[in-house]
Amino acid sequence: MNDDYTFAGRTFNPVKNGWRFKFDKAILRLGYCSYMNKTISLSQLMCEKNLDNWKDVRDILLHEISHAFSYKLHGRNHDTHGPKFKAIAKTLGCVPDASVKKDTSGLNLEYHRYVYECPVCKKKYPKHRKYRVSRSCGKCDSNFNPKYILQLTTHES
Repeated sequence: MNDDYTFAGRTFNPVKNGWRFKFDKAILRLGYCSYMNKTISLSQLMCEKNLDNWKDVRDILLHEISHAFSYKLHGRNHDTHGPKFKAIAKTLGCVPDASVKKDTSGLNLEYHRYVYECPVCKKKYPKHRKYRVSRSCGKCDSNFNPKYILQLTTHES
């Protein structure tokens, strides 16, 4: 992250421009760029799950650096994933898409903290967050039915 990046004759170095890098505990996104805090963060969990796929993790980091560079060049007029941003991202050598498509990326994105199961048909429902209220199996009955209340079967901490 302490490299110089050049676009349209302008050079940007995140560290020299006061940007910080950190890992976060995100499970639903891969990276994040905070313009207000000048912080670029990557999901620690997703990075750990993809240590053997550094090329794609590097791509996510360059994607977030592209956001920071776009903000530096265009200020409040930057377009989050529009043409200005995409031009910078392509120049820096990363995919400018807003999200990583599972079928076009080698990244391992499978992570579920909780797994619920129907007591009747045994269908599994992987979830990132714990249900606050009881839910029933949609396969067994499209309406809520206490007979098919999902049971928490797996909990990872």
